[in-house]
Amino acid sequence: MTDKPTASIESYHAHVYYDAETRPRAAVIREAVQEKFDIAMGRWRDFPVGPHPMWSYQIAFGPQQFA
Repeated sequence: MTDKPTASIESYHAHVYYDAETRPRAAVIREAVQEKFDIAMGRWRDFPVGPHPMWSYQIAFGPQQFA
């Protein structure tokens, strides 16, 4: 049996999806996340980007914040 290399997770990210009607609610969530955590916030994307079928912004954080 051979030892398999262990991958280390260096970062995580999540996307908050919204549309024109729910954008104000997405703004409230964004503000609350920014106030509570030291994380990187992505740009508002008021159009689908890449594999994301809806408008979105990204929240990026490290493994120490995941727990």
